[in-house]
Amino acid sequence: SKVTTIATNDACDLPSRLPHQHTKTQSHPADGQASTLAEFPLPLPDITPLDVPPEVLGHAPEVLHADLLQDPSYDVSSILDYDAMVAVEDNTACGLRNLGNTCYANALINSLAKLPSCRQWFGRHQAIAEADSTHDPACTLCALAGDIARLTVVDVNEPFAPEVVRRRASWDALGTFANTSQHDAAEAFNALVLKCDMGDFLKFKSFDFAAGVRDDSPSAFTTPHWKIFGSLVKSSTNCASCLHVIDKYEMMSSFSLAVPDQGEHQIETLFADSLGHETLDDICPSCSASRQRSKTTVLQISPQVLVLHLKRWKFNARRNVFEKLHTRVSFETLLPLHVHAYDLRSVIVHHGEAGAGHYTAFVRAADNYWYHCDDACPPRLCRHVSEVLRCQAYMLMYERR
Repeated sequence: SKVTTIATNDACDLPSRLPHQHTKTQSHPADGQASTLAEFPLPLPDITPLDVPPEVLGHAPEVLHADLLQDPSYDVSSILDYDAMVAVEDNTACGLRNLGNTCYANALINSLAKLPSCRQWFGRHQAIAEADSTHDPACTLCALAGDIARLTVVDVNEPFAPEVVRRRASWDALGTFANTSQHDAAEAFNALVLKCDMGDFLKFKSFDFAAGVRDDSPSAFTTPHWKIFGSLVKSSTNCASCLHVIDKYEMMSSFSLAVPDQGEHQIETLFADSLGHETLDDICPSCSASRQRSKTTVLQISPQVLVLHLKRWKFNARRNVFEKLHTRVSFETLLPLHVHAYDLRSVIVHHGEAGAGHYTAFVRAADNYWYHCDDACPPRLCRHVSEVLRCQAYMLMYERR
């Protein structure tokens, strides 16, 4: 069983939990009216350690990946000269050709194109690559940056085939996307951005002084990708029988949220459920006691861009197939997390059922209007933000103000 709470730490960027719901209004140029936004909709948890005997507090925990708490030896972004700002355009007029069930990739490209921090990453990479005669011509990040630059510069609908989608066979080591099969947008997102990140990190490692830097060291998480999407998460597992405690630190670039079978739920609640406190149905590796462990997960450092993926696929063992959960999950254009406020920038929608269907994206442009992007069709202006808020979201991308 799981308790929907989030442990707090005043020294960290953590989701705030206040005892009452506060609301405020925010006008939107495409709304025609003000919309009500939940500011801090979830209850304040008891901040004392949950279900932990007093004697455990003095018990030295086993700590995994504690080096992530240390200051990095190098700032990869600065060394690669990513600190300079670049001017970018933000037109929303052009569509993308579908190369055979590649709607998942087109939805991702349209979404990434509306994230200001990503635009700076891509734009600066283009400038760096153009000045480097030895730069890899097969660079995935160059292909993605070029596609997004082209997509946002043209002011008419001239659909084109994205170069980065042509090269999708290289997104991961297994060639997962090297076909015209149906693919999951969340899996594609992780594969694509990690592939781009690897290009930056390998460039850094090409310098003699950096050859020995490990890919799991604190320095490895100072690339543009990790500065944009990276969150530091701490999970503490304790055994009530032997008092063995394991603290584990982990960097994450997105969060996959479990979706209940029925009812209507808030995105804030599902995000809290992905963290919080839960009892574990397992065996303690220290004393072999069964069902005696519990785990508390907290967000130590929040990201610049928060990517939330709703797990809408459920396996039906009786039929031996995956089925789609159509559960309603409500969300707003503003997501407050502790001291930070996050603006919704894009929503990726899956239409249809598991194993089939179609992906499109709602994106918020620099003019603060929302557009619906559907492959080669010209992006359609949404007359009211309620069209976005009513959709059955599959992925949501928020950017910190």
